[in-house]
Amino acid sequence: MAKIFCFFVPAKGKQQFLLFANASGEIQWLCMRTKGNKLQVKRKPRTKKAEFMLSDEEYELIALYLKKYKISNRSRWFRETVMNHILKNMDKDYPTLFVENEMRR
Repeated sequence: MAKIFCFFVPAKGKQQFLLFANASGEIQWLCMRTKGNKLQVKRKPRTKKAEFMLSDEEYELIALYLKKYKISNRSRWFRETVMNHILKNMDKDYPTLFVENEMRR
């Protein structure tokens, strides 16, 4: 599996660029513009849909968690939680040149 790389490329003026290579190897440039103190990034719209079912207990547990930590954007929270889990596992399973036992010698 490939890793996802992201490089910040500073530029003169108000435009700055972000070099982004995703897991499939596609390289993209994202133009970022600063507006005051905030950085605006032009993103591609999300067109793919992922759906799953929850039991009543699971749904109530998630609702309690979102309320406790005052998370208002449930969709973003689900997306970030799933992607963080995937990226952590990809980082652990990243292929290396040597077996772990050989590297410890």
